[in-house]
Amino acid sequence: MLVKTVCFILIVCFASANDYISAIKVPGNVLGIKATSKAWMSANFVNFKAYPMVNIKTNDSQANRLNYNNGVKTIKIKALYDGKNIAFLLKWRDTTENIAKKLETDSFEDGFGIEFPTQLEVIPYVNFGDRKYSVIYYEAKAGIVQYSKKQIFDNNKNYINVKQEVFQYQGFNSSKKINFKNSNITMDLIYKNGYWLGSLSKQIVDKFSSQNSGAFIISFSVYNGQNMQRGRLRNLTPWIAVKLEGVDGGEQLINKIGEQITANVKNGEKIALKNCSICHVYKKVKNAPKYMAPDLSFVGGYGNLDYLKESILDPNRVQVEDFTKTAHPNFSWIEKNENNKNSSIMPSFDWMSQSEINDLLAFLQTLK
Repeated sequence: MLVKTVCFILIVCFASANDYISAIKVPGNVLGIKATSKAWMSANFVNFKAYPMVNIKTNDSQANRLNYNNGVKTIKIKALYDGKNIAFLLKWRDTTENIAKKLETDSFEDGFGIEFPTQLEVIPYVNFGDRKYSVIYYEAKAGIVQYSKKQIFDNNKNYINVKQEVFQYQGFNSSKKINFKNSNITMDLIYKNGYWLGSLSKQIVDKFSSQNSGAFIISFSVYNGQNMQRGRLRNLTPWIAVKLEGVDGGEQLINKIGEQITANVKNGEKIALKNCSICHVYKKVKNAPKYMAPDLSFVGGYGNLDYLKESILDPNRVQVEDFTKTAHPNFSWIEKNENNKNSSIMPSFDWMSQSEINDLLAFLQTLK
């Protein structure tokens, strides 16, 4: 995702040891590993923030409100691999256990999702990819409660049937369900003492993605059924680098994903107020009508530096026309250009000086 129109002179800070996941190599086979396996003791948890996706809205006004108030969540993550296969364990706080009950259409389940890019030449849009660069999304939900005579004798305890699904996304509202029954993919989900534990195990290189270097990137989501989260309504981490312990390479990718720019944040805030707040709302700045353009309140949390640069200088690279078809009927984010092709209504800000762009980027990275 390289922008060629402007040459940047800036200072960046690179990823520290806590900005990526170190996958620990273990003997044996990690395929099918459960969330409660003792094998996880070989690795340490690393904390990452997951941000509510408030940049768009759905047609469910109650769910939109609950999602916005859901706040930033902390996900604890660790990883193991055996040379051919990799497994991830997630742990996150949730004071309410929400399991979709049989035949109920008004209940929403807790769960998690893990997103992988299908290639690493260009880093795709973290939220469902885009038309040129797709992502694979693995989703596990606390599914239908299985009622049986055994449960009656167990005081009606809930037995969770984990609903596992895999999708390919090439942009918003472009999901394609993938049959993964013969793909050695296993997901697990357990609720214990106010926390969910979720695990995913898969081959490192499979027919869905080719992660053939010492590091790759991944993003995690969690769903809170109590707040009616589902689909695009979720808490999402930015792209996170995963380093395979003992395998050479990947340092450049780790540093790229974790870049933080050093510039004049106060001046960047003034630039945003003058230019961005005309169409965008963010945090306490509510000058524009809501959803006239995407809400930027958490854009510095889930968007890496390349994503923010591209949004400022080349807003046409990723078009989100499907966002406005039903949820935002009063504001179209896409228009036809002189060649009768879809074009983003957001203008490029490549007319700014290098220092102004750096300052604006530094401010946007504070929106978390």
